[in-house]
Amino acid sequence: MNLANAERVDRLFDVRGYGNTRSFFPYHLLYGGGAGYAIDGQKVQTFIAQIGTTGTNHWGRMHGDAWFGYPASYADKVIGAKMDGTATIIPTVGPTVDFVAGMGITGNSIVFNTADQNPAAFWGIVSMEYYDGNVARPRPQARFVSRDVNGTVRYRLEVSFTDDITGAAWNVNPTNIPTARFMEFRFMGVLA
Repeated sequence: MNLANAERVDRLFDVRGYGNTRSFFPYHLLYGGGAGYAIDGQKVQTFIAQIGTTGTNHWGRMHGDAWFGYPASYADKVIGAKMDGTATIIPTVGPTVDFVAGMGITGNSIVFNTADQNPAAFWGIVSMEYYDGNVARPRPQARFVSRDVNGTVRYRLEVSFTDDITGAAWNVNPTNIPTARFMEFRFMGVLA
């Protein structure tokens, strides 16, 4: 790679880690040593979200790995998130209902409490890690959606679900996630 190309990549990927001094980017790509990385001004994030049901209530928790033993090191852009793996009852959010522990439910989506996002700069993926509900398997899709939550309208990270076979909306409800069952997905991407 020549210097001109390295400088172009260096402008797109701030691979210094926040607070580190700049040096040739491949070294930092391999040995990050900082509080995180930025891509085009947005910070790299990755976390597991788990949603389950107890009776008619949905609970949620966020953490860094699939076995809830570790907090997420790269998930500081979800406002109010509890990254210790503690399960919390998650509300159905709307114009008069706020988030709890950084999450909320609306129909077929899990909404995360984030700063205002730029939909044109969306860069992320979501993968289903675990589901033990019924036979209608959910397929997750991550995006930024403008929604009114507790009187604040802005673009936030949402993970919506469709039925893996039919493509119809797969709602987050006790039919799709029966009592004592849960699903788990991982978001990897960047957030403002």
